[in-house]
Amino acid sequence: MSWVAYTLVVLIIPALGLMVTFSAQHQTGAAVASAVALLAIIAGAATVYTKMSRQLHHTPLLPEDTAAEKDRYLAKYRPS
Repeated sequence: MSWVAYTLVVLIIPALGLMVTFSAQHQTGAAVASAVALLAIIAGAATVYTKMSRQLHHTPLLPEDTAAEKDRYLAKYRPS
């Protein structure tokens, strides 16, 4: 799910660029369509991030910095 949210966040930039470009060219229909797509992308990313933080108790925006996470990392990647 983090990849989906990340992809949606990355898609915000082109959607915003298209909206501004279409607005500057006075193409109202295309600008409105880009704005609707932009809002859908933002809502989708926010929904994924909220669902992850509430149901999985994990936020993809901040790394885990706990002793348990450090022990898990060291157990997995400690050189033998």
